[in-house]
Amino acid sequence: ETLFNNLWNQLNIRTRVQSFAFRFSESFISFLRDVMMVVLFIIFLLLELGHFRKRVEIAFEKFLHGGVTNMMDTIVVQITRYLSIKFFLSLATAIIVGVALKIIGLDFPLVWAVIVFILNFIPTLGSIAAGVGVIIFSIVQFYPNPVPIVWVVSVMFGANVIIGNVLEPKIQGDHLGLSPFVILVSLMGWGWLWGFVGLILAVPMTVVVKIICEHIPGLEPVSIMLGSYRAAAGTTDSEIAEKES
Repeated sequence: ETLFNNLWNQLNIRTRVQSFAFRFSESFISFLRDVMMVVLFIIFLLLELGHFRKRVEIAFEKFLHGGVTNMMDTIVVQITRYLSIKFFLSLATAIIVGVALKIIGLDFPLVWAVIVFILNFIPTLGSIAAGVGVIIFSIVQFYPNPVPIVWVVSVMFGANVIIGNVLEPKIQGDHLGLSPFVILVSLMGWGWLWGFVGLILAVPMTVVVKIICEHIPGLEPVSIMLGSYRAAAGTTDSEIAEKES
């Protein structure tokens, strides 16, 4: 233990972790601002949805040959399903994490629960970022006691694995029809374009692009390239399992 403490002090890890925690807290206001931008964007998008349908009909009627209604209905169903499932799973993750952190004794469990809820809307990268932030804060608070730190790591890892890697794939299935690689690239592209707002909206916006390409003659190959294997093959999970067996 003495050797560990000496090594810890020599590497000045505690000071570095504290410095990172302070920078993280300073950027929290900017984070909340971006969240408000996302909320406002979604509100105005919903308000404009009816007028947007009419504008799409006028702009693309000669390309879609009467398929505007079908395309818009598909977009609404896909996006609504994705956001609703994402909302309830993110809420469940946030509640589990918040209650667990409260029991462990970590400071500001409600704040961390809100952060987990919001970041879970970013596929893969969001849950990792939330987990790293909580774990670093737990190290700052609980060092040199390793027990609560281990519990925090276990809670974050367990919640993300069970909900993010087990429940969500089973519930969402392959209804979005997006390739995992395309999702990663879309996160980079929309994130570069719109920052944090782009990360939140990356998947819904990419789904919209895919569906539009799917309904415009000549752009079907683009839709296929954006889609997953199951979407391209036009088969369900059970059908693919039967073929592979």
